[in-house]
Amino acid sequence: MSAADTAGGVALVIGATSDIGRAITRRLAAEMGVVQLAGRDVERLEREAQDIRVRTKASVTVHRCDVLEREALAEACRGCEL
Repeated sequence: MSAADTAGGVALVIGATSDIGRAITRRLAAEMGVVQLAGRDVERLEREAQDIRVRTKASVTVHRCDVLEREALAEACRGCEL
């Protein structure tokens, strides 16, 4: 993935506090400057979001989202509309 591939977009990472999700989120934040984190544990998401903001100066939004809850997932996706 190159910076040109992600320029001007918004990334929604579900499971953003897992090892792989965290790595993906940090990379996208550095490349895109805008990421949205989603997961079940809002406290962990907020800590991760703050760390990403400090490291990358990216705009980071947090969504409480359990993928088994259709409306929560739809709400997180609506938050990514440009």
